[in-house]
Amino acid sequence: MTSIRNEPITDRSAWRGADLLEDRSFEHELTDAHLAELACAAAKVADQTVMDLDLDAFRTPALIELMSAVSDELQRGRGFSVLHGFPVTAYPLDQLEKLYWGLCGHLGTAVTQNGQAGLIHYVTDGQLRPSQGNRGVGEPRESRLHVDLTDCVSLLCVRKAPDDPAIRVSSSMHLYNEILQH
Repeated sequence: MTSIRNEPITDRSAWRGADLLEDRSFEHELTDAHLAELACAAAKVADQTVMDLDLDAFRTPALIELMSAVSDELQRGRGFSVLHGFPVTAYPLDQLEKLYWGLCGHLGTAVTQNGQAGLIHYVTDGQLRPSQGNRGVGEPRESRLHVDLTDCVSLLCVRKAPDDPAIRVSSSMHLYNEILQH
C-alpha cells in the first residue's frame, strides 16, 4: 500500500498569486539574439513539415540557454513559465508552428492528448476550430481551470481575443497544502 503524504509542500511550486507579483522569475523575454537564432532556424526548416522538423536547427547557444531556464522553472520552480516577445507578427501561421515546435523541442517529446492524434490544436472559433467532442476548446465562452493529463502543456498566443480575457494559472501544490491544512 502506498503511504499518503501528510507534510506540506514548501518549495517554489506551492505559490499564491501574490507570490507571482513579488517574484517574476518565471517570465523570460526573447532577446535579439534569440530572435536571430529563430530566424536562422526558420530558414533552415522552411521546406520541412512540423512532423519531420529538424530540431537540431533550434539547438543554438542563446536558445539552449533560454530553454534551459524555462525547463528549470517548469521542473524545479513555479511549474510554469511565460515567454514574452515571440515573433507572432513576423511569420505566417505555418512558419510560426515550426518555430514554436522547434523551440518547444527543447522541453521534451511531444505527444497527443486527444482522439484525433493531433499535436497542434487551435483555440479559436474560426476556420481552424478543433473538433474535440465535449472539451469545448474554441468555444466562445470562459474556460475554467482544469488539469491537462501530461507533464507539460505549451500555449502560444498568436492573436489575443478581442475581449482580452484574463489568463489564469493555479498551483496544485498550494491547493494540496490548503486541503491538508483544512
